[in-house]
Amino acid sequence: MEIDRHLAREWARKIRHDLINAVIQALESMGGDSLLSGPDSGLRSVWEEICAQVQQEESFFWDTYLDVIADMVEDGVRKLSEAEQLALWCSTDAGMDWLCENQEGVGSDLKPSIYVGDIVEEVKDELLSRAADFENPRVYRYLHKLDNDEAYDEEEEDGNEDGLKKQLIDLMPLNTIVTDLWDWDIRFEDDSFADLEEAAFCADDEIKIYADSLAEDFERYIDEWGIDYNEKGWETPEAFSVWVNGECVTFMMTWRANVRKEFGR
Repeated sequence: MEIDRHLAREWARKIRHDLINAVIQALESMGGDSLLSGPDSGLRSVWEEICAQVQQEESFFWDTYLDVIADMVEDGVRKLSEAEQLALWCSTDAGMDWLCENQEGVGSDLKPSIYVGDIVEEVKDELLSRAADFENPRVYRYLHKLDNDEAYDEEEEDGNEDGLKKQLIDLMPLNTIVTDLWDWDIRFEDDSFADLEEAAFCADDEIKIYADSLAEDFERYIDEWGIDYNEKGWETPEAFSVWVNGECVTFMMTWRANVRKEFGR
């Protein structure tokens, strides 16, 4: 049935999306000695190196990067269930050709032989498409041969940075105690976050650190502004602080999830 094929395609799309996100996160975590662009490149991760080369010129090590991507994708595919692998394979060119040639067998016990290599190639191509669209200040500096400490004082750079900042702010969850303070024109993104981009793209184990910082600022601000957040009738300051910290953790986790969904990392 056509509806079954549509559902299968949507399922495959979600599996592929999650797999690509996982590979990008792994590449983002690879820095230091894993980098091949040199200590003066200003790039912090293998993912940034890949993005820079996709957008400009492939280096001598390009095949090495492709091998790393392929190995990561294949490892992720082999960890999937057989049903998930089948859904992914059927969404590849080879899989769709098989479905067209075996329409009468669809829905019966007839099953294709899954070739993981077909899946790896398609997922890798989509990941490289994301790399072609990826932007951040470090990749921009590298592509435009700017010094790492050179300020963003050109109009185009200002536009890129301001645009990203606005996009990250727009992804912040609404109706939270943190954004209540935002409505009071307290620009906590400049105070609590030394670098808004780093906070938005932080590692999962750093979420609590940023949440603790927000909680401290929140309590300081409501004291300075005389805002009453005691409508729940907290019996002790400690109980109120625990609640504030929990709200800030929720804010950071939701914001981080929104950013990951939007940017794939």
